[in-house]
This record gives sequence, structure tokens and C-alpha cells, in this order.
Amino acid sequence: QAAGAGRDDGSDRLFRQGLTMGALDRIFRRRQDSQRPLESYVKGLFAAGEQGGWYDPSNLSTLFQDPAGTTPVTAAGQPVGLMLDKSGRGNHFVQSTVTSRPVLGLDSDGRNYLNFDGVDDFMLVPIFDLSSTGKLIVAAGIKKNSDTSSAILLEHSENINQNFGAFYLTAPENTGASSDYRFRSQGSVVSPAAASTGTALSAQKHVVVGVADVSAPLKAVRLNGVLKESSTQLQGAGGFGAHAMYLGRRGGTSLPFKGRLYGLVIRGAATPDPTISRVERYLN
Repeated sequence: QAAGAGRDDGSDRLFRQGLTMGALDRIFRRRQDSQRPLESYVKGLFAAGEQGGWYDPSNLSTLFQDPAGTTPVTAAGQPVGLMLDKSGRGNHFVQSTVTSRPVLGLDSDGRNYLNFDGVDDFMLVPIFDLSSTGKLIVAAGIKKNSDTSSAILLEHSENINQNFGAFYLTAPENTGASSDYRFRSQGSVVSPAAASTGTALSAQKHVVVGVADVSAPLKAVRLNGVLKESSTQLQGAGGFGAHAMYLGRRGGTSLPFKGRLYGLVIRGAATPDPTISRVERYLN
């Protein structure tokens, strides 16, 4: 698919609704003011050297049209070939293939997101090293555009079924009227059970959080601030590995995600519930 062709980028929706530039500016300023304390809080989650990543499509200074970072993204409708990690850990998402780059969108509330076309769009971090920990959270602000096919939003390794020390978040896993999100993690053994949010249909924005502790063992998933399911299935010993991280597609070849990503936080450390709640508020 040609870059930007037939994509849902939302770039002019606000204007079609009759909002003036002044009204748009007020929307953006109110959102920026309300988010500043929470942004500082999220930044602090990595202050002690915790491994992970923090990705924010609303911050255009972190987005570039090319993987080398020479052409900034300045407006909705432009492809994203590089998304910088705001955590300070250098885990930047890239996409070198022009036609497989997600596109920056803008919704009717004035919020930016990455739009994945459900065909060939994806990004990856070539090596995302989580080998120092067996505990993590994955928190994402998501809006699925389809429930018809199983899809990978995020997967640590090319395929969790073939790699130890990995995790994934599907969007969805079950399809149709039973569409859901599922989170799965494992250490030194294949641990096939995945925690499910239960039914969470497309066309609505969701904040989904996966929580993992390999040694406990624990894998759990939250939807919009509510714990939906947890599993204590054995996950083996050790922690996570140093794998590629895929965003939007399994191994860059299958299970493409069709929808919007508003934000993503990955933290490789034990994270208490009150802290998770604040991350959820930030992503909401």
C-alpha cells in the first residue's frame, strides 16, 4: 500500500466538524495542561535505571518520517519511520520499509495516534533487552478498528511460541462478538495460558495493561482500570530475554493490527497497583 493511501488519519475531521483554529488551540492547550503532572510521573518510572520504553505519538518531536530521523513528522497523514523512546533507554521503534510505516492520525478530541492499516504496517526495536528482570508491565492506549481477525499489538520476540523469556499483547485474540485483548508472558518454559480482558469490541478506545511476574508466577490483564483476569500458570525460571520487539505485527509477517495506538509504556520492574492506575490515567 502506498504511504498514506486509503488510511484513517483523521487529519481534517476536526475542521469538517466546524471547529475554528482558536477552538482547536484551546483543546490542545487544555489537554497539555492536564497531562503535564502525569507525564512527569511516567518519566519518574525510569529514574532508577528500570529497563523499558515510553512512546507518545502526541509528542511530535519524537516522530520522524524516516528511520534515520532526518525528516520530522509535522502533521497528521504523514508516515512514521522512527518513534523515539522517551524513557531514556534508547529503545526506539523503526520501520525501514516505506509502505509498512504507520501513519500519524488526529482524532476528533485533538489527540494524535499511530494508525496501523491491518495489512503490512509494523515497527520494531531490533534488540529490546529485558534480561535483567522477570517483572514488567505493558500499558497501551488502543482503539481497534476491526474485530474480524486476531492481531498482535505488541510481541517481544518474533514468536512467543518459539522463544523463552517473552510476552505478547493481542488486539484482538478472540474475534467477532467475543473480541478481546489478551496478555501472555513466560520465562524458561512455554506457558500458553493468556489472561483475557473478556469482550472489548472495536470502535471504542481502551487502556489495556498486562502485568507479569515470571517467578511468582503471575500474568494478569487490566481493562480501563479494572483487573479482568489473572493466571498463576508456571512460567519457568529466570526472566525475560533480549529479543526484538514488534509493534503491530507478529515478526513483521503475520497477524497485523488494524487500529490506533495512542500511547505505550513498558516498564521492566515490579509496579504496584496505585502506580499502574496513574499510568492508566495518563494513557486515557
